[in-house]
Amino acid sequence: MLVMFTASAQTKTDDIVGKWEAEDGSAQFEIYKSGNEYRGKIIWLKNHNGGEAKDKKNPDENLRDRPILGLDILTDLSYSPSTKTWSGGSLYSPEKGMYANCSVVIIRDKEIKIIAQIKGFTRSKIWKRL
Repeated sequence: MLVMFTASAQTKTDDIVGKWEAEDGSAQFEIYKSGNEYRGKIIWLKNHNGGEAKDKKNPDENLRDRPILGLDILTDLSYSPSTKTWSGGSLYSPEKGMYANCSVVIIRDKEIKIIAQIKGFTRSKIWKRL
């Protein structure tokens, strides 16, 4: 019985794969594996008013007309078994038009913490599994 409990408590490489919701309910995301990396895209926005939300604040003017729905905002994450963390990735915020270094950690059953670091500042968000 102890062996079964220990095995179930271990973090597995693909544990972040799936659909997640922002803690404030404003957006939903899908994290998926592509090759050897983990990526995450926006799959639903609460307040896009039936229209198609655009990436208006992107620093690249040529990308400002692309839709936000379906946009990869998490890229290049890789899993480290020793720290049980997905790191080395990048997080893009369409709200701010900014990129940040990013890592992901499972904090509770069905909850992950997205940790973004930019210019010496760290900010984190909680996503809940759908």
